[in-house]
Amino acid sequence: MSVNQISFKERPAGNSTMSPEMQNATNYYKWTVSQVLPYMRDHVLDVGGGNGAHLEHILPVKPNVQSVDLSQENVDYMNQRFADYPQFNAEQIDFGADSIEKLVEVGFDTIVSLNVLEHIEDDVTALKQMRQILEAQNGVLTLQVPALRWLYGTLDREAGHYRRYTVTELKQKLEQAGFNIVRCYYFNIFGVLPWYISGRVSKNDLQSGSVNWQIKVFNTLTPVFRTLETIIPPPFGQSVMAIATVGDKS
Repeated sequence: MSVNQISFKERPAGNSTMSPEMQNATNYYKWTVSQVLPYMRDHVLDVGGGNGAHLEHILPVKPNVQSVDLSQENVDYMNQRFADYPQFNAEQIDFGADSIEKLVEVGFDTIVSLNVLEHIEDDVTALKQMRQILEAQNGVLTLQVPALRWLYGTLDREAGHYRRYTVTELKQKLEQAGFNIVRCYYFNIFGVLPWYISGRVSKNDLQSGSVNWQIKVFNTLTPVFRTLETIIPPPFGQSVMAIATVGDKS
């Protein structure tokens, strides 16, 4: 079965889609958010908030955020976790399936979506919905998706990933949805080998001790990895990052 034909009898959601140790991967999330924060504007829609680990690094700078997530458990957790931010709100929405009319009416000028698009079966429709939400404000979309089809393994399947992407594929889908691409590039080359070993060679699951140990070690070393990638942009990586706009490139 090819990567683009992956299907799920029961769609994974909530905490089952990630390893427990990711909750503590502060350095990694800080690094990831640093890629998108300079492009974010003032009124943010966070698509697929999960447990909010990335929001910990966004809200102190951009407090006007609404997050949507498939899992009511995640929504309740985020509302409790970020109760000290009065402008923050989380709501249960199955993005890509549920109506987005009320999101269009809000007037968001930024969408941030980190490792979410791969969980949506019809990703192009989801991107078109994101464009619709941003259109009136000529807004900006910031994306992170998992990279490299040959990395797809047990960890991806258990997490509910329909696919992994290349830079070329993501660019094509963004353009198909009507976006103008500002940047689209590979990110985190250092995560490729651990993911390959865990998901393709050892065929581990997300809850396994070895996977969570790898995450802990990786998070400790992230400041070094971050410095190295700042000096030398990687030719490939575990993720693809993208910045795209509805209006002119900016």
